[in-house]
Formats: sequence, C-alpha cells, structure tokens
Amino acid sequence: MKKCAYCGADLEDSAGYCTRCGRPAESFGNYAGSYENGNTSQPYGSPYQANQGYYGGPVPARYNGMAIASLVLGIVSIFFNALYLVPSILAIIFGVMARSQISKNPNQQGAGMAVAGLVLGIVFLAIYLIVILIALVAGSYAWNFYLSAL
Repeated sequence: MKKCAYCGADLEDSAGYCTRCGRPAESFGNYAGSYENGNTSQPYGSPYQANQGYYGGPVPARYNGMAIASLVLGIVSIFFNALYLVPSILAIIFGVMARSQISKNPNQQGAGMAVAGLVLGIVFLAIYLIVILIALVAGSYAWNFYLSAL
C-alpha cells in the first residue's frame, strides 16, 4: 500500500493518481521526506490555500448580489414603474450600495451592473415624475377650464 507524498492518503500500489489530491504517481512515497519515513510535513506547502479552487487554480470573483438586484429592478422599472415608483427607488438604493461594497472588496465583480441599474432607476424615476407633473398640470388646466365653463 502506497501513501501520497502530498496529502498522505492511502492508495493502492497500482494507482496512477491520488484519489484525494489528484497528484501523479511519481510523487507517491519516493522521496526522502515521505510519510513512510515518518515525515508528516507537506512537501509542497499546504494543500488548501486561500483563493484556490480545484487543483490549486484561482477562484473566480463573485458577482455582488446588490448589483444584480439593482440591474433587475432597473429593468423591471421600465415596465412596472407605475407600482408606486418602488422598482426605480430600490434600483437606485441597491446600485449605490453595490458600488460601495464593490469598491471596498476587490474580489467582487458587478460594478457595471450596479451602474446600469443605478442609471435605469434614475432615468425611469425622472421620466415617471415628469409624466406625473405633466398630468397634474394638464389636470389643473382642465379643471380650471371646467370651472370657467360653468
């Protein structure tokens, strides 16, 4: 029975690769510092290091959830802004929060989504407020015209 020199896993003599860490057969117990010789230190450093994925590759950055929410609410505000302006206002709030979180943590992505959600929220909030203002002015003129006709 062999032991992997890298992680110490028990392996069959005919194994070509370690079933735990994936190292090739050349590294199984055939160097002076192997587990069989009583050395328990790791020959290549710690097998689990920060920011490493499977087989030691870099872990991709994650997208910020607030940025995604901001973009989705910005898109929703295009179609459903009549729901008391809630989607636009939330898109603006989430966009600002996401930009703040992304600037503090370089391991997060989504700055573009946060800006897009922020812009969509501001634009459609402004458009809807202009429409409300125009409707109020038009209603006021119509009401004055109605009162003058009496």
